[in-house]
Amino acid sequence: ALKQKPFHPALIRYQVTFAMRDGKTEAAEQIVTEAIAAKPESAELQRLNGEALVAIEKPEEALAAAERAMAIDPELRGVVELFVNLLGHLGRQQVAIDRLETEASKGSLSVSNRLLLARLHILTGANARAIELLESVIAERSNLSGAKNDLAFLLAQDGADLDRALRLAQEARAELPRSTQVADTLGYVYLKRSLPEAAVEQFQTAIDLAKAQSADWATAQYHLGLGLKALGRPADARAAFERALASSVQFPEADETRREIEGLTNAPAG
Repeated sequence: ALKQKPFHPALIRYQVTFAMRDGKTEAAEQIVTEAIAAKPESAELQRLNGEALVAIEKPEEALAAAERAMAIDPELRGVVELFVNLLGHLGRQQVAIDRLETEASKGSLSVSNRLLLARLHILTGANARAIELLESVIAERSNLSGAKNDLAFLLAQDGADLDRALRLAQEARAELPRSTQVADTLGYVYLKRSLPEAAVEQFQTAIDLAKAQSADWATAQYHLGLGLKALGRPADARAAFERALASSVQFPEADETRREIEGLTNAPAG
């Protein structure tokens, strides 16, 4: 395959994966570098470069690669998430927020940067501003599945418009059937609508789609625990919560997971 298409992003990903698996980090870097030199306008290769640089603990270079990928194709799957996560890791969320809000105040913020700003606000807990930004994104580009997914989750979290949250989540799920986060969001909306059986099904799908022991996997395990708890299955719920914490990764709901375990421990028998 490489002889026919030597710099195809999927084939480069395989090469990098094999090299990283064997501990050949320098070889992995070289493979991506050569591919980008041949196809510098490939957003997929720039994103792959960022992911590889994260794996070998070069966050500054990874951030630059993610930014290049976003500049080429801001709608490329996973690139905004990669960029946001790196900003958080490097402690630069507020700097980025301030810069983007300045652009927004001038009315010059693009759709992709509004989506980026919304996700940064989600990370800092400014949900109202995130909802405002996501509404403006969807009003302009109704086909952006990631924006619909994010807005559905925030609406469900607030409990203000669960009917619309469900509609948005179902649309995103149909458009991105292989997305862990989208399956998890639909499950969360079902849970908020008091449909725990449907929620548990989606959470299990999210777990199956996620990379094992990743942050998304841990979040889906936490949500699965909530669904099982709502079904009156405390032992299974506790097991899901414990799996989430046993992953040893940082995930946003870690504190809530510990509180859920504590609550189950202190609950009266029966």
